[in-house]
Parts: sequence; C-alpha cells; structure tokens
Amino acid sequence: MNFSLRILFTIPILFVLAACSNDEGGEDSLLNDAEIDEGYYINYNGGESENANMRTSEFIEYDSETDYSLTRPAYVSYYNEEDFLKTNLYVDNMPVLIEAVSDATHVRLSYNQNNEDAIIFTDEVLEGAETGHESVPEDEAEAEAAGSANGEESSEDTSSEGFDFDSVEGETVLDTSEFTDQDLFMYQGINEEGAFTQMDNVATTRGIAYDSDSRYAVNQSADIAYYSDSEFLEIHSVDDEGYIENVPDANFINITYNLDDMNDLVMIEENQTD
Repeated sequence: MNFSLRILFTIPILFVLAACSNDEGGEDSLLNDAEIDEGYYINYNGGESENANMRTSEFIEYDSETDYSLTRPAYVSYYNEEDFLKTNLYVDNMPVLIEAVSDATHVRLSYNQNNEDAIIFTDEVLEGAETGHESVPEDEAEAEAAGSANGEESSEDTSSEGFDFDSVEGETVLDTSEFTDQDLFMYQGINEEGAFTQMDNVATTRGIAYDSDSRYAVNQSADIAYYSDSEFLEIHSVDDEGYIENVPDANFINITYNLDDMNDLVMIEENQTD
C-alpha cells in the first residue's frame, strides 16, 4: 500500500490566519504598543504551541465593558491579571467584535506573520463588526467530547456491522502512527458551529485535502468537520470504523478523535472503480 500522507501542514485551521495583508490598516491598533513574540501561539489550554509562522502579543489591558474589534483572523486569549481564563479563535466575517469576558483584565493575541502589517485590534466598534464567537460552556464542551468518543452525535450511521476496514483498498491519506503533539491540535475539538473548542481527551488533525468524488474510510470513531476553503460547512460522526460522510462542496476536512488513540487513526481513500 502506498503511504502518502497528504495533511496540509502549511494550512491547518491556522491557514485562515494567513489571509492577505495588503490592505491598509494598523495605525490605530492596540498591538502597536505591545511587544510581539515569534514562533508560537496561545492554545486553548493557555499553553504555548510552537509554530514558526505565528506571532503572539504580550499582555494588553482589557476592559470587559468596552467593545473591541479585530480585523484579521486570530486567537484571543483572556487573562485575569496573569491567570489564564480562556482562548477564542476568530476566523470569519471580519471585522469582528470579540467576546466580552467579565473577569478578564488583559488579553493576548496570536496571529499569522502574514497579517502582522494589516491586523488591527482596537477598542472601538469598526463599521460592519458583529460578534463572531459563540462561547461553549465547559460542561457542554465535555459533553460534546464524550459524545464524539461514543458516536452519540452521529447524524447518519456511516458504519455497518459488516464493515471491514482492512478490506478497503486504496491510498492511505492519513496515518497517525508517528504523530506527536506537534502534529495535532491537542485538547481541541470542533463544535456544531465549526469553532475550535476546548475539549478533554480529544485532539484534532490539521487540514486534510478532501475530494468529494472519492470515498474515504476511517478505522475508528471520529468527528469529521468539512470546509470549503475557510468556510465551515457541516460536521458528521463515524461510529467505530466506517466510511465518512460525502459532502459535495467540501475541499478539506479536520478530524477530531480520542487522544487515547493518538497514534492509531488511519484514513484510506478508496480506489475508484469505473
């Protein structure tokens, strides 16, 4: 079997953080007075995840009674003084109003280097900016994670009692046997709105090329989020091993699965027959 891992490491969900930076802006950004570090971003657990293309600000004073606008995709991490509270990812419908977090006194922003000359983070409401993040309470996130592991949220049963993954003939397009935590978004899943959300005991792959004219099988339970470029389309679950849902408009996917199986997940693109 020809193993050709086709994970788009240069365009994970972080790929949307690399939007064009050729428009005007930056003059009024609160980032202008902040020290900027290179080589990592703040993840959903408040830790530093290495990524050579990312830039992260130091602490910026924040007032939850004030509206803040953001003009480029970024992670926004909230703190009470230096105590980490949460991280939100904003990727769509720019400019966007970030979530108001009442206990926060400071924020840090993480964004792609391609945006550093264009990103604006301001304590003003920019024209057209609307709230762009829907917060998921921790207990709901845990429930989603448990549902993913047990296949409880499957919108359609894509597996069958008679399915035999080992009998699928085709090209292996994902093999996690040598994955480390640098290859995955650790403790992060994708909710029903397509937003990355902190979840216990799961990990999510980076972007994987997807061809709706092909048929794909995975060897264990997983949630598959489908995208058309940066636009989230829908999410489906596979209970145990089975074929994943076909979504005609999608061109890449992210797969969320149980961390206990970190090095066991395999996906095969089945050989097409005439």
